[in-house]
Amino acid sequence: MERKQSARALKTKQKLLDAVGHILETEGFTELKVTKIEAASGVDKKLIYFHFGDFDNLIKEYLRSHDFWLNHSAAPENFDKTEVKGILNDQFDQIYNSDLLKQMIIWELSGNNEVLKGIVMEREEMGNQLIEAVTKANNFKQDATPLFALLVAGIYYLNTHSRAVGTTFCGLNIKNETDRIRVTDCINRLIDEIK
Repeated sequence: MERKQSARALKTKQKLLDAVGHILETEGFTELKVTKIEAASGVDKKLIYFHFGDFDNLIKEYLRSHDFWLNHSAAPENFDKTEVKGILNDQFDQIYNSDLLKQMIIWELSGNNEVLKGIVMEREEMGNQLIEAVTKANNFKQDATPLFALLVAGIYYLNTHSRAVGTTFCGLNIKNETDRIRVTDCINRLIDEIK
């Protein structure tokens, strides 16, 4: 009997999380409201509070489960440049292929939301740990942190720009596979140049 309730609870939670994603993808972050999540999920809004404690925790759980960096495994001690290039290329591809991830970045940049601030702080902590592990493992003499910041910011911006504006940026159209390859090749060259 208990097993059945747990399965039902998991199914209900997933319906609520899926509703958050559906609303983000179809209507945008400004439409994330309890009543809309109730309607989209077909689940009574009281269950949001039962399963998540409050509305913000529902949103937080959804965002954490879809955030690239918060779902990336911890950096091993012997992190080499090939792994760094793989992570950055994977991030570029995942954001490019997900309108939801692009929408989440736009949402993060456009408001003063406490839930998002918490996610950003978690991401920042994980990113700093990754940079520290990479720097230590490769014994960089140069300050690589600004380069990593520029690369990640560029990945975010090129992808969100293509969604929000839909035009080229610096003559690059990342909707074109050739231009995407040019960008990832450049990321790889820049990582190779760190000393």
